[in-house]
Parts: sequence; structure tokens; C-alpha cells
Amino acid sequence: CTCHVCLREMQVEPKQMPQIPLRYFAKTTGVWTTKDPRILQQLDPLHVYAEGFLETRLKWRSKDPLTLLELRCYVLEPELLVPAREQYFGCFSWVELLPEDAGLAAADAGAGTGSSKQRTWQLRPALSDEEFLRQQQYLRHQLQQLDVSELAL
Repeated sequence: CTCHVCLREMQVEPKQMPQIPLRYFAKTTGVWTTKDPRILQQLDPLHVYAEGFLETRLKWRSKDPLTLLELRCYVLEPELLVPAREQYFGCFSWVELLPEDAGLAAADAGAGTGSSKQRTWQLRPALSDEEFLRQQQYLRHQLQQLDVSELAL
């Protein structure tokens, strides 16, 4: 069951691992900011946050707007293994990989074979093109009803 796989992945303690498996890749396809509290109800089916989290965040840092990211997500095959580094841990919504980790071409891809062949990764869309477009249109329609500012990518 996919639910059990997701639950198992959420229970991982990365600090206890020598390498962190990255199974997903996301491309930012839209960015907006808002302080509009109606965002919570308008986008409820589209975000991953627990009920009350965004409301708490809006109150906690009321002078700072929320930044909304529209992401096109892909499954990375095979997974990319990056070293478990201290700068990757903490309270972050987004972590930028160090250049030496982001550029990993999996030196172990040719390990034991004497090959220097670079590993390549396949990106499989997490949603079909049609489903992504449907959700993107829904999101953008909902945002038109709110006080948001679109940022250039």
C-alpha cells in the first residue's frame, strides 16, 4: 500500500543515516505571496499542511507574507543519495543542496567496474500532464479570488 510507504518514509531519522535518499524532484512553476487569511480555506485541498498550521504561521509572523509555491513534482529514478550534512537539518521548508551534492553523478555508478560512466536519472511526473494542468488551473482560479502578489520566476 502506498500509504504505508509514505508513513515509513516520514518516520525516517535522517541524522541517523550516512546518506539521505532523495526520491523526488520539484520544479517551481509559480510563486505568490499573501497575507490573506482566506488562503487557508481557498487552497485547502492543495496543500500538505495540518489544519491550523498556516493560521498559526500567519499569526506568528503577521508582518511577513506567506510564500506560495506551485510545484511540478517528479519521481527521481533511481533515487539520489546525498551525504547527511548538518546544514541539511533543522527547521527548513526548502533546502538547497551544496554544489558537490547537487552535482552528484553517483561516483558509485561505475564502482567496481572501472567505468567512469555517469549515472543518469529519469524524471517521471508524479501527476499526469492532464491532472497537473487541472490542479494548476484550479489553484490559479482560487488565487484570483484572493489578495496575492505574483512573483517572477
